[in-house]
Amino acid sequence: AGSIAATDVQAAIAEIDGDTTAPTTWTPVLAQNGVLTATVTYAKYTVHGKLVVCRFRLDITEAGTTANVVILSGLPVDADDTNNIGGSYDYYDASTASYSGGIIGATANTVQFAFHNNGQGNLGTNFAIASGDAIRGHVMYFKA
Repeated sequence: AGSIAATDVQAAIAEIDGDTTAPTTWTPVLAQNGVLTATVTYAKYTVHGKLVVCRFRLDITEAGTTANVVILSGLPVDADDTNNIGGSYDYYDASTASYSGGIIGATANTVQFAFHNNGQGNLGTNFAIASGDAIRGHVMYFKA
């Protein structure tokens, strides 16, 4: 009788459970009043049972439009409930201050960035995305 390597068994169990043990690359799309060009410096996700954890960093190469919602689409796995998608981000603005805030679900595979303004979340962000800026963050949710 032959033997089965432990790594083969672990891979089979992970496939049955729907787990991704190693981070997998995905391609997020950034928009602020239209799709923006950005270099995806880092975008990986893992799946643990039904939990999806995404991390990203985008280096922006095109300007957005002030006071418009910042959207990230193309989440790697559809969420089971848009209202339960959550996360946070840090935005580095090369010309002024930097920002941080929360990420909330918009659709099963799209999120919106909420800017923290004196303790209040604001979907109409008051900063314009510009070339030379960078945004990084994480998103967590349960898959459909």
